[in-house]
Amino acid sequence: GTRQIRNSDIVEIDFKVLIDGGKRLHSSLLNAITAQIQSEAEVAGESPEFCVLSSWLGPLIDGTHKENALTGTVDMHIAQAVS
Repeated sequence: GTRQIRNSDIVEIDFKVLIDGGKRLHSSLLNAITAQIQSEAEVAGESPEFCVLSSWLGPLIDGTHKENALTGTVDMHIAQAVS
């Protein structure tokens, strides 16, 4: 089934790369893992100030990719990472 944490949807197949290893991590999985780390830290009373991790931010900011329906927007990726 699909799971969601802080607006990042992940499915079981996304975790397969962690088990098999040797492959690039899918952005949804990376976003979900970092969101979980942030959530657990906040529950533990640790600082809520985290870096925003998104595999799309670099390419959107440096112009490698343009903002559109497929890539999203810089604002959208930041909002997903922190909400």
